[in-house]
Amino acid sequence: MPTFARTALIVGGVASIGMLAIVLFYWTRLPYIVPQFFDATGDPNEYAAKYYLFVPPLALIAIWIGAYFSLRYPGWFRLPVRMNEHQIEVFKREGQILISVLLVELSLGFVYVQWQTVRTALNESEGLGWFFPSFFLICLIGTAVYFTWRTITLWGKASNRRSSS
Repeated sequence: MPTFARTALIVGGVASIGMLAIVLFYWTRLPYIVPQFFDATGDPNEYAAKYYLFVPPLALIAIWIGAYFSLRYPGWFRLPVRMNEHQIEVFKREGQILISVLLVELSLGFVYVQWQTVRTALNESEGLGWFFPSFFLICLIGTAVYFTWRTITLWGKASNRRSSS
């Protein structure tokens, strides 16, 4: 497994543990009702019992498990088109990079939301802040656009290499 994939898995694992630690550390101070959802401006608009705070870390752990298996065993996933060995290796590596980047982005986003949810429940914050939903969405969409462009570019180079061989 490449170093960047290991690093992403470590970040995801530490983020999951950190999210659980945040909840457990503040558990006795938290009110019974905490924010559950935030609107597009970052303000809370739905509330739930404080046990809900265990759902995001468990969701991140599930994402982490999926990322682990897709990074550790990239050959398990079938590609929808025929490729030569060079193309397969290039796209496995690109897929690993994409999954690693998304895992880090999601992990950091989840930790921020969990932290701000706890702070909002304790009346130390007004919500996520106006910038976070837009910033997070731009990061995820930017990653998708970049890797789509990169895949198209690499596909063209790999196809040219195959036809010139």
